[in-house]
Formats: sequence, C-alpha cells, structure tokens
Amino acid sequence: MKFVHCLVCDSASNTPILTNTQDPFVKKIGTTQTSYVTCNDCGFVYQNPTLDTDELEALYSTDYYDNKGQTISEGYRKKKEEYAQHSFDWIKSVFPIDQINENPNILDIGSNTGAFLSLFQKQGWNCHAVEASKNMCEIAKDTYNLEQIHNTLFQTGTFPPEHFSFVSLLHRREHLEYPEKILQDIYSVLKPNGHLYIEVPDIFRPKSALYTSYFAAPHLYTFSQQSLQRLLARNGFKTIHSGSVPRGICILAQKSEPENVTLSDDPIQVAQCISQYKAQHDKDAFVYKYIANSLPAKVLIKLKLPWISQVLAKFREHVRVNKII
Repeated sequence: MKFVHCLVCDSASNTPILTNTQDPFVKKIGTTQTSYVTCNDCGFVYQNPTLDTDELEALYSTDYYDNKGQTISEGYRKKKEEYAQHSFDWIKSVFPIDQINENPNILDIGSNTGAFLSLFQKQGWNCHAVEASKNMCEIAKDTYNLEQIHNTLFQTGTFPPEHFSFVSLLHRREHLEYPEKILQDIYSVLKPNGHLYIEVPDIFRPKSALYTSYFAAPHLYTFSQQSLQRLLARNGFKTIHSGSVPRGICILAQKSEPENVTLSDDPIQVAQCISQYKAQHDKDAFVYKYIANSLPAKVLIKLKLPWISQVLAKFREHVRVNKII
C-alpha cells in the first residue's frame, strides 16, 4: 500500500476518519483492513494508505461477476435495469437525447450488463462500450443486442480522437488509481463541445449502512458535488447540470478548457456525516449477524422455497456489514 496526497487539492494534510477492519475485498493482498481520511483543506474523503498498482491488479485479477461458472442472477440484472432507467431519465430531463440528428456516437466505460447503453440504442444512437468482464460483455450482447462491446480497459488509442458526442462513466471513477488519466483519455475521444455524464457515490448520502463495499477497498475515493465538479473543471470539463439519482451524484459536463476552481467541503460536516453512517452501521450489524446470516436463514435460502427463500436471499444481498472503527 502507499500513502498519497488529496486527489482534489493535492494537500498532504488529512485526518483519519474511518477504518474498515474486516474488509473482505483485501484478503487477496494479505491484509484485512482499509482506512479512510478527510482532507483538512478541502474536505475530500479518500483511502489512505491506498492500494498500489500491483494490489489493485490482484484485487481485480479474477472476473468477480463469475461465481463458479454461474453468471449474474435475474434479480441483479433487473436491479441494473432500474438503476439505468433512473440515470437515463435524469439525462433526458437536461439533455435532448432524442433530438440529436448527427448520427451520434456514445461510449459507455464499464458498461456492466449493458442496460444503460441499451436505452441510448433505442433512441438511435451508435453505441460502443468497454467492459473488463468477459461475462458482462456476453450478457450485453445476448440480452440487449449490443454488438460494439469491447472486452478491454479504456485507454489512449482504444478509439480515434474526437470520435464521440457523448461518454458515460457510471460508478467507475471511485475505483480508479489514476482518475485524472481517464479524464484526459475521455477528453481526447470527445468531439469539441462533446458531453460527459458521470455518476459516483455521494459522501453526504451514503448507501445503506448495510452495504458491504461503500467503505471498502474497491472505493479509493468518495466524492461530493463540490469535489467532483472541482476535479472535472481542472481536467477540462465544465459542469452543465448536476443532481442526484438513487445511486449517488450525477453530473453532465461539457468538454471545455481546464479551469482552476476552489470548491470545497467543510471537513467537520463531512466527519459528522460519516459518524452518523458508522452509528447506523453498528446498529444494523445486529440484523445481519442474527437474522440474515443465521443458520436458519442460510438453510431456508438453500431450500429454494417459492416465496420465503427468495425474500431472504434478496434481503441478505443488501444486508452485509463489516467491523468499522
């Protein structure tokens, strides 16, 4: 692991704010905990020490959507469709998706099941995507008839310069070791005045306290509206619209010129938010330990009874906690 400065303002001054002492994601790299700090200058929350390049490669070395040969569940696919529809509806409310007449190209980075991209396809857009999971690529092709799904990582040279009118990046930015690098690559493939839609978790609106990976190794950073807009501006993206969807913050930005803005969050307010999250997390841990993870629950799930097994399985999918201090 390595110690880093704040991604948003490059300050080295920070305060420890939370440690996940039983992070299940870091077993592959021989540790059990993940720690987070708050920047004392701009209030940004980030992992520190953070995973280095080799550790990140180890973390993602296997196709984590493939479980002993079985691909995603029907429930997972439907959940992704619901999230995709929320995102698409928000974009439609601020951007004329169905009024573009220039044979538009869209690139979705980390397309997952393809549910989000398929909604653009229905509007006549030329759809392209990159997705690291081979399983997800096949699902996108089979389920939504999306052909231009590339089983690769997005990087310089993957696509021609200034080729796309629109690029989407949904819940990938917080996982990246060098998020500014991917913004630079996106900038290069966007047409002049092209648009970027980005979606990330919201530090002021944490997902359920029972959600495993909110404060865990895959999330190197946790953004706010302020910190995300500041980082985008520095890399040449002017925020046109900002808002929220069920999974967090959403921003529609336009390719522009790099600009130095000084938006920041109050570190005290951030600390209070995380303290409330931790209190709820500790309270709900009881639910997981004695109900969702109990032996009777496990047995009932395996029996696959028509109603109760499905309800318990779905509940257990959302009720997962770790020891946080």
